[in-house]
Amino acid sequence: MSSDKKTNRVFELAEQFEFSELLDMDKKYILSVMTEKEYNDLRNTINSLSNYFMKDIEP
Repeated sequence: MSSDKKTNRVFELAEQFEFSELLDMDKKYILSVMTEKEYNDLRNTINSLSNYFMKDIEP
């Protein structure tokens, strides 16, 4: 799998699922790329950014 596809997969999972909600195969994949803490930090950053920009869109 190319580096871009790996990165995209990590971001897609982080956008949709908390670590505890991941399938076992996805947990193994994430842990091969980063720690659980790094995944949770990434997820929190994505959610914070999403919330920040949603405030700008809402009237």
